[in-house]
Amino acid sequence: MTVITASLVFDAPWVIYEYPQSTVIRFLSASWLLTVLCLAKDYSSNESLTTMDTLRSDLSTAANTDSLTRLFNRRYITENFIHHDRFTDNIRNNGSVLLADIDHFKQVNDSYGHDAGDQVLKMVADALRDTTRSDDILARWGGEEFLIILPGIPEEVAIKRAQQFIDRIAGETLYLDNGILKVTLSMGISRMENDKSANATLKEADEYLYQAKEGGRNQICFRNPPA
Repeated sequence: MTVITASLVFDAPWVIYEYPQSTVIRFLSASWLLTVLCLAKDYSSNESLTTMDTLRSDLSTAANTDSLTRLFNRRYITENFIHHDRFTDNIRNNGSVLLADIDHFKQVNDSYGHDAGDQVLKMVADALRDTTRSDDILARWGGEEFLIILPGIPEEVAIKRAQQFIDRIAGETLYLDNGILKVTLSMGISRMENDKSANATLKEADEYLYQAKEGGRNQICFRNPPA
């Protein structure tokens, strides 16, 4: 652009005044500087937009993801899959909810330290992630509790899936500097129903989880099917 402008101003046949060379040099220098500044501004604007997009993405991830386990957190589940105390249509139809809790987790922290507890949480999260489908929804529900939503999975199939989760965790071994650690899971299962609210479904799963803990741990509890 600078060269074209200079050609039009200084070399065009209708230009009858001959400019001094120093004027030509100053004009070209100013034009080049203006061009560079415009390009720099465009580059800076594009970089700023990219940085802002990255920052927004990072903030969204931080808000919706548990930083330790890299699973969804309770807030994400509540905001994206529960509307007006009802599970969203895309997951409610013939689905099941599993609530899992790491057995004797407090003893892990007390005996091996909180760093070991963090390692256990990450190990369980990784094992659950490896054994869930792409359609399954997995979250750290709080503390040592995990929520697994199985869309389109009836309760009888969910029971088998839950046993697979429990067997997988029981087969894991965590090697620590001060010992070898194995943990187990207890689970409660509730089935989604059109006339049952999300809160009632989660509360039922929590009640069955409590029964599994009270009944000896490392097991699944659920509502007996109707006769």
